[in-house]
Amino acid sequence: MLALHRTRYRAPCLTHMGCGLISVLLTLISPLAGADQTPPLRVCISDVDVPPFTYREKTGTAHQLALDAALLLGWPIRVERLPWKRCWNGTAQGHFDAIAVITRSTTNLAHFAFPQDNSGAVGLARMVFIRQRGSPVTWDGEHIHGLSGPVLYMTGVTLLENHFRTRQISAEDSPQTIEAMLRMLLKGRGNLAADSESRLLHAINQPEFQGRFEILPLPIIEEPLYLAINPTFHSNHKQRVEQLWDEIARQKAVTANPSNLPEVP
Repeated sequence: MLALHRTRYRAPCLTHMGCGLISVLLTLISPLAGADQTPPLRVCISDVDVPPFTYREKTGTAHQLALDAALLLGWPIRVERLPWKRCWNGTAQGHFDAIAVITRSTTNLAHFAFPQDNSGAVGLARMVFIRQRGSPVTWDGEHIHGLSGPVLYMTGVTLLENHFRTRQISAEDSPQTIEAMLRMLLKGRGNLAADSESRLLHAINQPEFQGRFEILPLPIIEEPLYLAINPTFHSNHKQRVEQLWDEIARQKAVTANPSNLPEVP
């Protein structure tokens, strides 16, 4: 079928009105002009670093993966960084269209749309315990031994909150930052804390904490992380969102195996 494009059509116009009419008609005829009316994707991420996935002041791996996928689809993304609970509530209520990074927990599944399978994940959360160096508290992968006081974890980490609640483990989520949590351990407010392994490794390399902590080797939880979508936005723009998740999966496959790059004709 013949498609006309304004950049290639130069018919003479007898009047100013005639030119305007031709422009409108060509816009309607061309299948490429104005075909996608999807608004920019408003994404909320935590204002606390979640290395290597998202950062407060730079672009993390998950953030970049979403940006690259959206760029290839010609879909602009607007990112806002807020405290995690505000991100979660704001996306659930439709003030944002998407949230990153987040697990497919029972609570999250009730409020957000996720890809059909793990291929659309933007990372893997590995949650671990940390203790002061030399502390007797241990974790065998099933049970904690020698716990004194509640397990400390950061405000808003729902993955840990759900895990501790369902297993009836005494826990406290008052720390607002990873540094505050580690200082609470040093002050004896508890003898065990939990967070993502990547974030803990980054934190304990700071001069204040070097040589003072041990990360226990066995994970508490390992869960894929996603760019999740507000369900109403997903319903209204399902095809576009599915394309984004598919492109994220393709980008990951290319990164894992560069031979998957398409051949240049």
